Amino acid sequence: MPDVVAARLHGGRLELRLHAPADSPPPEPWTADDTGLWWFVRLDRDTGVATEVVRARLAPYPTLVTIGTDGGDRWLLDLERLGAVYVTGPADRRTDFARHLAAELAVNSWSDHLTVTTVGFGEELLDLAPHRVQPTDTANDPALHAALREAAERDTDDVLDGRLRAGAGDGWMPQVVLNPQTPDQGGELTEAAAALPARERRAAVALVLGVDAGEAGDEWLLTLTDDGSLLIPALGLRLPAPQLTAEQGRDIATLLAFERDSNDDPIPVAAGDRPWQVHTDAAGALRNDASDSGITEPRVQLAAPQTVVRRSTTAAAGDATPRSPTDIAARTTSSASDAAEAPGRAAPADMRSRIEDDLAQLDRDLADWWSPECARPRLTLLGPVTLSAHGDEAAVARSGLRRRYEETVAYLATRPHGATADEAATALQPARGGRADPVSARAYVHRVTAGARAWLGTDPATGQKHVSSGHRGRYTLTGVLVDADLFRQLRARAAVRGNDGLPDLLAALQLVSGSPFAQRPAGYEWLDGLDLTLTAAVCDVAHQVVTAALADGDLAAAGTASATALLVAPDDEQVLLDAMWVAYHQGNRAEAETYVARIVAVHDGEDEMDLPMSTAETINRARRQFLDRAS
Repeated sequence: MPDVVAARLHGGRLELRLHAPADSPPPEPWTADDTGLWWFVRLDRDTGVATEVVRARLAPYPTLVTIGTDGGDRWLLDLERLGAVYVTGPADRRTDFARHLAAELAVNSWSDHLTVTTVGFGEELLDLAPHRVQPTDTANDPALHAALREAAERDTDDVLDGRLRAGAGDGWMPQVVLNPQTPDQGGELTEAAAALPARERRAAVALVLGVDAGEAGDEWLLTLTDDGSLLIPALGLRLPAPQLTAEQGRDIATLLAFERDSNDDPIPVAAGDRPWQVHTDAAGALRNDASDSGITEPRVQLAAPQTVVRRSTTAAAGDATPRSPTDIAARTTSSASDAAEAPGRAAPADMRSRIEDDLAQLDRDLADWWSPECARPRLTLLGPVTLSAHGDEAAVARSGLRRRYEETVAYLATRPHGATADEAATALQPARGGRADPVSARAYVHRVTAGARAWLGTDPATGQKHVSSGHRGRYTLTGVLVDADLFRQLRARAAVRGNDGLPDLLAALQLVSGSPFAQRPAGYEWLDGLDLTLTAAVCDVAHQVVTAALADGDLAAAGTASATALLVAPDDEQVLLDAMWVAYHQGNRAEAETYVARIVAVHDGEDEMDLPMSTAETINRARRQFLDRAS
């Protein structure tokens, strides 16, 4: 392993600064400069090491930490290689700089089994990573000194080799001590810092100590200036100094602790008693607990969730990427254990027959939905809420209650068993501004259901009104085509058909005109996450289609599916990764890189260094596959 002391991420290239010139040239595809001190590699080059092997090994440089950015360049310093790092400058700037180092080391994915001891500060960072951050009030902590002595005694051991080969014991796990205040001369920290540079090999320990101006003359002395700069003479750098105040650190730690400790709510089971509903969740995905049918679907474990609107119920086929731990979002998880049916394996014959028989009317309903001559009312929920009906349109216009009627029909459409007047009153007329008049609320329900009934008119198939009168206890809706129901039925039928189900998935995506329940007015408090559930359903189906279509070389279908997912969840990481893959397959490299940039923005990052390791690897795998092919 190269003995790295610093690194720079620059324009899609990783540059390593070695502690001393290497004895041999770097392996392909790495290159070196004439001095032998710098090694270079393009991030889109295949290093020949399998991703799964990398993930299973200990990270070789766990104390590599960002010390600043300069334009598009990010600089990192390996604290362990230096052993002792001295920092001079105003005391408050030293503390804020040390807090930045502690926070990044606490959450870096490559900081395997690392312990960060913060001296005189750091309680506010404890929730970032309780297993890594160990604040102490004093530099005379006996436990701290014991750890330093143990590291010093391992003078003959090769730390890098121990990590590479996972040698006996855990002595390769580094201790990082951050003491930004000036330590007492002659103290144990000072003595340990003086001994570390004399070692021939690195120790599994790093000390970052504050010093007064003129007390240390080491070339790796870091100087914090009054104008906010950080000077590193050994690298000839003057960078904006990264700083993290106690308040900022506390806020970030609170946010991460909330994310870490929050449990995701599963998508509920589908409402209704029909066979297709019994065996699916509210997103239309087949449930894992359909044990009475003997169904066992192929499942792939999903990683941690995404961004703004959902947690996907579909696993990426070869491209699944864990989500960043800092992605805080409203999200839901599938009742199918964070997975969804993958095209390619059909359900048992009895399950398929039962669901297909139950959905025998589906193709006719779908044809009616698209027919301009359809006499049945149509309700759009997979986009702006819109009701198209054939009743008394003039009365609707005169009432000025069109949006309220639409909400009433949408509410009843999502309740197969209907709703009582009291249930509808609670949902449609919740107490606002301290008002809670149940009689007035029920009167509102009777008024809007009567208006919706007149608008919807009479079902030509039964001669009955589409909305019941509620005289028998419940308001119910029948005979209305709802795009969300058609979508879920198509998804369920596709699941039991296996490879034969792809046309159903494509038909389901054609029903989507925008984000579910988009452009809705005030109200709709009764949704209770249904809009997020349907968003997840659209993204999952789109991902299944993209995966299958790209495998079959059907770029048109893949592009359509990707565009649909982007329409409903433009900031979802998996949606953006799918769009990237589609763009590369279509030969649109510039477009693919715009999706990469959006992924970085979703993670609030400055560059790809801020992405989870597996996300970055997925991006680099796509680049290697298509850029190498182009070259």
